[in-house]
Amino acid sequence: METERPRHNTAVLTRGHDFDLYLMCQAADWPGASTLLTGFDGRTLRATGNADYTYLDEPDVNAEIARISALPADRAATEWAALDETLTTLHVPLVPVFAYVYLAARGPRVGGVFTSSFLGTPVYYDAYVTPAPEEDDGRG
Repeated sequence: METERPRHNTAVLTRGHDFDLYLMCQAADWPGASTLLTGFDGRTLRATGNADYTYLDEPDVNAEIARISALPADRAATEWAALDETLTTLHVPLVPVFAYVYLAARGPRVGGVFTSSFLGTPVYYDAYVTPAPEEDDGRG
């Protein structure tokens, strides 16, 4: 069964849909995973508009999400990583279709490049490169 693009999100975010395989997008969550992995919390499932589009409702996973969410961010990062490994090896049927690839530009003359807090990749819309200083050839 196939769905047209305008209905895609409405369809797959509705509990009990008829699709076995569907494309969704996830972005990296830096520096921890508090907004991404809480999307696998079965306690948030409802009839429509689900962020947990895997429809995972595992009591152990739900409890771990609650426990890690209560930790300070600096202590939670390694715990989120462990939960991510548990999810991807035991529970979540996600298949990576593509990954972002980016060009990195850095150096003493490069400016205006910063790391996106959303994607964790360089952002270039304010990038610039200063000209190299002219070398003195000794002729004055």
